Amino acid sequence: MNNRIGFIFLLALIGVKCSHHDEIILENVSDLPENFSGNYHFGRDIKSIEELKEFILVTGKIDTTSESPPLRLAVIVVDHTKVFLNLDKAQVNNDETTERYSGNGYDLVLIYKEKNILHHSPIYEGYFVIQHNNSKSQYEVVGTSGNY
Repeated sequence: MNNRIGFIFLLALIGVKCSHHDEIILENVSDLPENFSGNYHFGRDIKSIEELKEFILVTGKIDTTSESPPLRLAVIVVDHTKVFLNLDKAQVNNDETTERYSGNGYDLVLIYKEKNILHHSPIYEGYFVIQHNNSKSQYEVVGTSGNY
């Protein structure tokens, strides 16, 4: 009987270990290329984006050549390295925008809604999920539009 309980415990432990995902820790995005125009800057809260200029996700366009239209990208920083993700799909359903980005082994899904505040430019509230290999993280974010 003890062997059976031990075996069940071992299976449960293996199941927990296999379902564990490492967290992806994002750093602040800064020093973007000159030809990158940021449309939306997302941070953890309104103070971090407006006062501290701390953005963990920036979306926008980069103009690479005069022959092709600008590429729509998202930028994150992981382990002190900027990661550029290409926009795969964007859709608006009711008031909610969903954008899917991928590149360099990462997949990112950003979902947000515009929120109007009296005497303030619009802000965007939502979240995004970032995945890379077996790692996955979700971040609640607030965003603003324009270049910084």
